Amino acid sequence: MLIITAKMYVDPARRAEFLAGSAEELRQARAEPGCVDFIVAPDPVEPGRVNLFEQWATAEDFAVRCATFTPTPSPVEVLSHEAIKYEISSSGPVVA
Repeated sequence: MLIITAKMYVDPARRAEFLAGSAEELRQARAEPGCVDFIVAPDPVEPGRVNLFEQWATAEDFAVRCATFTPTPSPVEVLSHEAIKYEISSSGPVVA
């Protein structure tokens, strides 16, 4: 399993526009083989921050996405971003 997390910063006044503009890419990603989950969400604390979470069944599935993905140009500039890739060897339910 592969997980990608990212934090992106946009103009706080245009964050809602950025999120609305990402909806179609979100739908496309979720329909791709191997995509377990794909989320783009506003941060509840930082007004200009947008959080990204991607979960892929395999590294190969993610590689196919990277090779075939053509981003739609956004009218909202991403001012900065940081992404991290995690390769997960096992997972299971959280037991309290």
